[in-house]
Amino acid sequence: MLGLEGQDSHQNNLGWSHVYVESNIRVMSIGFKLHNLDGVVNWKGPYKKRFIKQLLEDVYWGELEILVDDAPLGTYDKHILIVQFFQVIAIRVFLVTTSQQVSLIDKQKEVNFCKKVGVPILGVVENISGLCQPLTDFWFSRMIETVEHTYTTVRIIKYMRKKASEMLELIIASEVLDNSASIILDDSKGE
Repeated sequence: MLGLEGQDSHQNNLGWSHVYVESNIRVMSIGFKLHNLDGVVNWKGPYKKRFIKQLLEDVYWGELEILVDDAPLGTYDKHILIVQFFQVIAIRVFLVTTSQQVSLIDKQKEVNFCKKVGVPILGVVENISGLCQPLTDFWFSRMIETVEHTYTTVRIIKYMRKKASEMLELIIASEVLDNSASIILDDSKGE
């Protein structure tokens, strides 16, 4: 995602070093320690807890303004460890979700978790809510076709170029997922 494939972190006298994306963006990932990037990390219990603790304690982060934790759905043991580790400072969170119903349900649980442990939520960011691309980036097919996508696309683009070339400059925008559901951050008013 950040173009850091092949990068590695190293240990020095201050702890594990992170990898720089920019001068002000530092990254530490389990991916730096994997030999096979297509492999699955299936750590449970003490292994997972030990690795998370190492990420928090043994990495020399220096001064941090923001720490981004990309945690898969339903991994609250990780969140509990992070909250425990940072309990000496006032942490606040942004939650990131998609508009898929399962993600919203899980994120509502995370909101409830944050309330329970006293972590203020600064906001909720919806990711992958829409799509915006040039028309020419799409492929075209008829509903009955299964394998001739390229042929249909070439034919359609040729036709548009000839008959309506201004259409080739269009940007297509669409909602990808249903975003009619919402997350309740404050239900104290009964809304």
